[in-house]
Amino acid sequence: MQTIKYFIGFDISADDFSASCITSPDNLVFSTQKFSNSIDGANELLSLLSKHNIKQSESIVCMEATGVYSESISYFLASKGFAISIEAPHKIKNKTKDSPRKNDFIDALAIAEYAYRYSDKLPIWKPGNEILQQIQVLLTTREHLSVQMIANISALKTLKHKHYQTPLANRIYEQTINKLKEHIKLIDLEIKTLIDKDDSFKNKISLAKSVPELDYFWLQIFLF
Repeated sequence: MQTIKYFIGFDISADDFSASCITSPDNLVFSTQKFSNSIDGANELLSLLSKHNIKQSESIVCMEATGVYSESISYFLASKGFAISIEAPHKIKNKTKDSPRKNDFIDALAIAEYAYRYSDKLPIWKPGNEILQQIQVLLTTREHLSVQMIANISALKTLKHKHYQTPLANRIYEQTINKLKEHIKLIDLEIKTLIDKDDSFKNKISLAKSVPELDYFWLQIFLF
């Protein structure tokens, strides 16, 4: 990476994000600008950066970890060659609490200043493997469905012990349980399909299968 000249701070929410850029705390390239948290907003940001002749190789984008809200813009900018740093919100807040900018609200400019002050310590975020990300979502979904299925099985068992039976209620639980089983089966098939697309994953799973007790909980640890 070349010497960083531009420090771009992001403040991200579900619907939009704000960006501010500095070369130092005393040199503001552009004040906080707001964009839609969408592909259109990301392209508008690129236009603004181009207008100021800000090159990817001379820049770093810093933002707070906001889960899925920061995913799209992070992947988009990484694909354009920008270095991305994603920090825990409490870490940025703790480091900026003594800043002359006395404000509990950590905005884009404060994050840009944080990036400047701690540029040598910023972790560089790397995009995750697409297949691995999909498997992770499927495993999480499978876990949620399994919890629902166990709850429905338990509820049905309780109903069947009642003196007066309610056929409709029993039937609804039975249908729900069967549907959840179908969905879990579909997830298992999709996970297998995704694993088969990548030889490194296939090798890991082959090793995992040598342990009979390995379940989906351990599969998550094994892969991630």
